[in-house]
Amino acid sequence: CCVLPVRSESYLYDPPFQTGKRFLIVQGFNGELSHQTTLSRYAVDLAMPEGEPVCAAREGEVVRLNRDGDERVSQFVHIEHEDKTVGDYEHLQVGSIGVQVGQKVEQGECFAKVGNTGYSTGPHLHFAVLHRQGFPWFTLVSQPFKFNVKRGTITPEKLLWLDHPIAH
Repeated sequence: CCVLPVRSESYLYDPPFQTGKRFLIVQGFNGELSHQTTLSRYAVDLAMPEGEPVCAAREGEVVRLNRDGDERVSQFVHIEHEDKTVGDYEHLQVGSIGVQVGQKVEQGECFAKVGNTGYSTGPHLHFAVLHRQGFPWFTLVSQPFKFNVKRGTITPEKLLWLDHPIAH
């Protein structure tokens, strides 16, 4: 259940980091550690060093964020795309979020840095694609997606190296 029916091209996202970089997926879809809820079932965790720039996987508008400065709570940014999916970027570094609600961001634009906030075993970026489900409450639910990489498109899997293409 719970997967939004969208056109196949709507499943494609750039890796959420700078071009030319490469990072390891340490937890994939249906991960053993924490990806067992409808909100995180189709999420990935990328092993990235603290302070590494986080960039928009698609263009869109910032619709929600938390930058309250409390390291015990995940600092995050939600970016809504044209097709109404939402990019979810979690565990951001305290004080690094450089956008505000209502702000437009371009695909590839860096807007925060990797941190170790909230429920986290170390510095990493948690990334998911969400959609709204239900009426009238519209809960957020994760959906499967694919990444654009140098070698084409891939479904993210644990222990897979994710490389960002230099150009589309």
